[in-house]
Amino acid sequence: MINSKKEYLLKKSFWDEFLSSGCLLQNTKNQLLLGCGSFQILEKHDPCKISFYFPDFFLEEKKPWFLFEKTFLVEKQVFLECLPKKLKSSQALTWNLNGKQNYQKAFNDGKKAFETNLLKKIVLYVYEMCSSFSSNKLPFLIEKALNKQNSFSYGLWDKTSGMIGATPELLFYYSSLKKSVETVACAGTKSVEINESDFLTHAKDRIEHDFVVKGIVDAFKDYATIKQNPLEIKKCGSIQHLFTKFSLTLQKGLSFEKIVKLLHPTPALGTYPKEIGFDLLKKYNKEMPRYRYGAPCGYYDPLSGDGLCYVAIRNTQWFKEKAYIFAGGGIVENSEFEEEWQEILLKLETIKTNLSL
Repeated sequence: MINSKKEYLLKKSFWDEFLSSGCLLQNTKNQLLLGCGSFQILEKHDPCKISFYFPDFFLEEKKPWFLFEKTFLVEKQVFLECLPKKLKSSQALTWNLNGKQNYQKAFNDGKKAFETNLLKKIVLYVYEMCSSFSSNKLPFLIEKALNKQNSFSYGLWDKTSGMIGATPELLFYYSSLKKSVETVACAGTKSVEINESDFLTHAKDRIEHDFVVKGIVDAFKDYATIKQNPLEIKKCGSIQHLFTKFSLTLQKGLSFEKIVKLLHPTPALGTYPKEIGFDLLKKYNKEMPRYRYGAPCGYYDPLSGDGLCYVAIRNTQWFKEKAYIFAGGGIVENSEFEEEWQEILLKLETIKTNLSL
């Protein structure tokens, strides 16, 4: 890995290569880990070099690891200063909402499933699509994602397809040497116009959040000593989330991918209990393909033993001229359709505002 100097980032050759085939992940120290140039797609991470992890949501992709020809570590502010100004574009796009009918049917099916008293929560989603996307917008999208407060930027792309976003949700930070894991429960959403006391006492949001907390505790109860921090509120632009941090001390060493499988999907993006609702998520995906929406995205450094993984939400994904933005929300027994639908619309608008889409 190269600790990148500003002089290198000012070279046109770097940007030509990076914007044609690249990867970006913001770490917890306000630095960016960049990959560019040709890449290999691997079944396992490289034993000596940093590898980027971008699987599908259901972890069925046999080769989820990306090993780039060049890997850089750079301060976020330095990167932004070097971003070519002439490449930025704020051209407006036209988006069309898809999936309300599928969402309503799945919402009703989910409510019926709750009557069995086995399934407690399921996260459903819809998407908006644009048919006039151009990859020339990529530098502009990168800049917008990096300027999003209280979020972590990430992306992966080549000449024909890609994804870029800024997520509020850490799936985990992992130190194999310290045998430690940090993770969060991030669930329950309201507009920032709702005051904090009302949000903290809103029954549906607290129930939804508590299922995510239970899901994390269930995942690690046999593997770690768990420290749970007090509930707090995390503000992300026009919306706010209920947020609980966890610090875990592993009783024995676990691999990066084992931790992914233990956690993902948490009830913030999946179901509670995890196993009971997984087939429902797959059925919904056949009707509404999610691609990498809500999937893990991260990296692992075999030399330091450190790994990082985010939840790929608040993004746009594109395939040639077609681009998509996804938003979802958790459904529990006392959910009301109109309230959930308005939350999804709020999230879609937030993504378009954050990325100026």
